[in-house]
Amino acid sequence: MFNRAVVGVSALTALTSMSRADWNAGDPSPTSLVPLAAFAWATNAPFPGYAAYTFDNFTWTNFNGGMVDTIGGYFMSSVGDPISGITFAQWEIRTGVSVGNGGTLVASGSGVPFLSSTPFFSQFIGSAAVDPVARVELDVPDFALAPGNYWLGFSIGDAGVGATGYVAETIGTNGIGGPLDDGNAIYFQGDGTVNPWNWVDVNATWGGPMDAAYFITEVPAPGAAALLGVAGLLAARRRR
Repeated sequence: MFNRAVVGVSALTALTSMSRADWNAGDPSPTSLVPLAAFAWATNAPFPGYAAYTFDNFTWTNFNGGMVDTIGGYFMSSVGDPISGITFAQWEIRTGVSVGNGGTLVASGSGVPFLSSTPFFSQFIGSAAVDPVARVELDVPDFALAPGNYWLGFSIGDAGVGATGYVAETIGTNGIGGPLDDGNAIYFQGDGTVNPWNWVDVNATWGGPMDAAYFITEVPAPGAAALLGVAGLLAARRRR
């Protein structure tokens, strides 16, 4: 009896702790077209609430019926050094984004992100600096996202001194889901009143297509986790 219970709990624990990428725009590219800022100010310059986003389109299939668990992307500086001092991140998922139109906000949030080093390096075209690329991810309260076509923007910042970074570009290598490397990105910078770039097309504005190296991971929905725990118990009984 004790062994069977351990099997069931172990199966449940394994599933609830497991996450997978339902959508991944791809690895960072060795070159990036333009340093598109990705910053979010909570308390600092130029003023609280001012943010810059690169929005990339993605299709969410929810094939496994899971819940969104983490959201993030790959970021670089423009001076040849790793980005640092990032203590804040915020994100938005929207539908219907187009040139001059922010569409409809579906979900958003902010928090303290986790940074990790990667083996990737990228260089802005025309720059002498070769920048190490960091992976930045934010654990979000798990939520269900219905299958559909969306736009994701993810920004990093520092509520204190103003650390910032730039979204690494991707050409879709090792990507999951889609669309990948379609050159379809929309840029926004402002606070809703001051908008130097108000939902502008990256291709038309800066002279080339671009896709941001973002990702979304999911965990199984609570019901699925419970089912796997029961399945583990049943499997143990059959083996007995």
